[in-house]
Amino acid sequence: MATDPHARPFSYHDPRLPAHPDNTYVIGIQHMNSELARLLGQERMINDYMPLVPPGVKLPADAQVLDIACGPGGWACEFAFTFPEARVVGVDINEQYITYAQATAQVQGLENVTFQVMNVVAGFQDEEASSHSLEFADQRFDLVNARFLVGFLKESWWPRLIREMMRVTKPGGIIRLTECNGLDIVTNSLALERYREILAQTLRRNGRLAVVTPLLKPWLVAAGCTNVQTAPYLIDYQAGSVEHTTIYRNHEIVLYELIDFITRVDPSHSREEMEALYQQCLIEMSSQSFCGQLLFVSAWGSTPG
Repeated sequence: MATDPHARPFSYHDPRLPAHPDNTYVIGIQHMNSELARLLGQERMINDYMPLVPPGVKLPADAQVLDIACGPGGWACEFAFTFPEARVVGVDINEQYITYAQATAQVQGLENVTFQVMNVVAGFQDEEASSHSLEFADQRFDLVNARFLVGFLKESWWPRLIREMMRVTKPGGIIRLTECNGLDIVTNSLALERYREILAQTLRRNGRLAVVTPLLKPWLVAAGCTNVQTAPYLIDYQAGSVEHTTIYRNHEIVLYELIDFITRVDPSHSREEMEALYQQCLIEMSSQSFCGQLLFVSAWGSTPG
């Protein structure tokens, strides 16, 4: 029997809640298997487009490395495999992702990487709180890596978390942030453009940043980092390309999961409206004439040595 290629893409509903009640990700995890597959595909693609270590940075062979909001552990495991003398720790709020990451490391025989459940913004709901959210000693790591924190950080939380990164980084160590701006895509799809506008408005309404990449360098400088640098990365994904397949599957999931966030924060957008727009996005992305670009930016700097 034929299936509708634009039908709702989720066939398996996992009722498990996120690992912590303070989970502030804008993307829900109602369909755990689909979200896990999305993250794994995204990690593989991003790892192919940017180096594990920032350009020009030399780490000690036995570097201590922290990956914040590691998800299913794609970056941490690849780093541990590439640099077998390094010791890598990945943390994430979601217990299911940590379980998956641990299993992956075990299957791959990676004894130099560990994972643990951690809420890296613990206490941030209290603007006056000053407790440490990263459960590590001061000056422990040579490299602290964080990618795509925009999905759960509110605007006022960015400087606080960066200060925590500074605290756990050794003098002369490296902090690196890699981000995109919300749904930071440029395409010839009018439906995707409309969806991006709605999401940007909703993020601002919810106290979050729709545009974050220009702020990465100033934040690192304000926190005390030196020799701060940035590098942009651009992925072209026209119809028929491998990148298009990966990004289509990513959008198929994330655009649907974002509907809950959008309709909850801004009730002026009904679920019926957003689901219709979502279906149109998939139709236009499936067109043979579709083309698009995805931009993300990496910023890194050294802690005072």
